Amino acid sequence: MITTRRTQILAFVFLCVASIVLWWRPLATTLGLALANDAYTHILLIVPLSAGLIYLDSKTPRIDGRPSYGAGLALFVVALLIGGCARWGTIAAREDIRLTLAMLALVTWWIGGVLLCFGVRTFRQFLFPLCFLFLMVPIPDFVLKWIVEFLQQQSAVAARLMFRTAGFRWRRMESC
Repeated sequence: MITTRRTQILAFVFLCVASIVLWWRPLATTLGLALANDAYTHILLIVPLSAGLIYLDSKTPRIDGRPSYGAGLALFVVALLIGGCARWGTIAAREDIRLTLAMLALVTWWIGGVLLCFGVRTFRQFLFPLCFLFLMVPIPDFVLKWIVEFLQQQSAVAARLMFRTAGFRWRRMESC
């Protein structure tokens, strides 16, 4: 089956529009979370940065004309299964876990669209920008809390180590 570049692009645009329709609510919730919570502001930069990296990388035309139907359809099935778990599954009882799973499904769908429409060689060419999209998936609250606590503890350990290395002596301050 011979496909033209224009057909590939139109098919990919159609799949992206379909993904936005399917995952509209999680997208809006994630954007709201990014605007309201400092821990998630990086999400606002992910799509523009990925698009910019893909644009810069596409200057060297190595676009594969052979779609990878098997890999693309497999990722679509995985995305739909993850999305179904996010929407109806009992595993994702908490809202933050549902959002994480839904956004994971969306990014998986987009990567599946690249494979389906443009093929494996194109996927490999854009591997970093495509995998960079996974940073759009918000971290669940309980994991984020653990990460923040861990980083705070390690920051205190590093500061103590630097003070000891510099020869700083702790003295008890006595009131005058």
